[in-house]
Amino acid sequence: MLVVIGILIALQINNWNEQRKDNIREEQLKSVLYDEFEKDLAQLESKIKIRNRLIQSALKLHHLIDQGASADVDSIIHYMAFSSYRPTFDPITVELIDKNDLGLIKNDQLRRLLTSWKVDVTQLREDELNWRDYVTTYRYANEINSEAGFNRNLQIEFWKNNGSNLFLLDNDSISYVEITPPDHKINYHKLLQVPFWDNYCTRAIQLNQDANLNSFALKKRILEILELLKRGDD
Repeated sequence: MLVVIGILIALQINNWNEQRKDNIREEQLKSVLYDEFEKDLAQLESKIKIRNRLIQSALKLHHLIDQGASADVDSIIHYMAFSSYRPTFDPITVELIDKNDLGLIKNDQLRRLLTSWKVDVTQLREDELNWRDYVTTYRYANEINSEAGFNRNLQIEFWKNNGSNLFLLDNDSISYVEITPPDHKINYHKLLQVPFWDNYCTRAIQLNQDANLNSFALKKRILEILELLKRGDD
């Protein structure tokens, strides 16, 4: 009887020690996840901001197209330059979750949300890829860009208005790249009347609005996960 009791006590102590280790590992994992999801939230909000500016640029271009020959040339160049953003949301938590044992998470709701996180991100990435492929395939390969100096002027406008601020991790390290403008005039009014631009702007609004709608859903999901991670209950 004493031997059996001793074995049971030893097993209980061993189980208690293992549980204590699992609790420690769980808290460590939750702490890391909390920090990373906060970074994901900041990154996601930044991408939403970039898409909003892109959408507004496309709307402005629609208005300029309707104005025809009376449209302001500087405005045409400006909104063309800022209508080709290709923001992408790349959360580190996807890889972090893959590398860790979510079985350590005792809260069922939290574990369920973390398990579905990768799938939740997939839809947004598909929207982003659709836009990136459209810009790469149709805009830069389109014959409207065959006019010499067009892209050069757009790059000058982009840098002049600190467009890179939306992309760089360290804005203090920005150094302006001096690009000389072309030595001939470009007929932007004629360029803007090419049917491509109207279609391009419509597509820009549609695809990036879809991406932002999915981004808002992801933001809600992140806030829910952060709340559960912070709460610390089971």
